[in-house]
Amino acid sequence: MDRRQASAYSASKLKGDRALMALDLDWVILRSSVVLGGPVFGASALIRGLAALPVLPVMPVTGPLQGVALEDVAETVAFFVPPDRPARLALELAGPERLSFAQVGALHRAWLGWRPARPLALPGWAAGLLYRATWRAGWAGTRRCAAPHGPRSATAPSATRRPGPS
Repeated sequence: MDRRQASAYSASKLKGDRALMALDLDWVILRSSVVLGGPVFGASALIRGLAALPVLPVMPVTGPLQGVALEDVAETVAFFVPPDRPARLALELAGPERLSFAQVGALHRAWLGWRPARPLALPGWAAGLLYRATWRAGWAGTRRCAAPHGPRSATAPSATRRPGPS
């Protein structure tokens, strides 16, 4: 999570982290980047929806992404469950590669077994409409349109913007 980019969502997560850290107990905070796996919700569903289009929308003002596999998150959680493991620490979980938005979309298409889509550069206003439409489509039941495991990177509209001046 980019702390320089304070969306309401990331700010609420950081507030929760700080509240937990203030407690007198053992805790581990896992701050994951976009999690990819099945079932998909949120950013993972958004990326799958965009990858399903016949053209690959190239969104403006997106920064690099480092998605993390759901399996990797689950293994990390399992590691910290036993009482003899380290505690009182916060870890950032992300995948090994920083990928552009276009690369993430292309990886999803390849994972689905589809040929590369023709890139289509979108102006900001059109990207905003597409984000909202694919997000709604995900909640309308299309979020399980692909197999349960996918490539290791994804995005979300509020999490991919390049940080601006603070």
